[in-house]
Amino acid sequence: MLTTDIQNEHAENGMSERIVKAGGIWGEKVKAEYSHCASLLWQVKYHLGNQQGPDLSPFTKAHEDFCRYLEEADGQADKLIEGGKTIDPSKFDRKYNPEAFNTAP
Repeated sequence: MLTTDIQNEHAENGMSERIVKAGGIWGEKVKAEYSHCASLLWQVKYHLGNQQGPDLSPFTKAHEDFCRYLEEADGQADKLIEGGKTIDPSKFDRKYNPEAFNTAP
């Protein structure tokens, strides 16, 4: 079920069992993509910093660092998901939120 299909189903039938299931599946896919992006980011940085010999063989220090980083990325994804559960749904209807610009780094 695509995101637009989920939205259309929800608009027509509300929070049905099918929507809950599809939302859970979609959420897991998004979390996996977050992990993939984190993996890619780490690997690019590692290879750029070790151009003469980027060795990620199993059980090396670099491999250990990589696994630790992925574990931290999964934890960050979980924190984002939990934090998102408290967002007021009406905020998604806004295109501009001045509060976001006041807290930007």
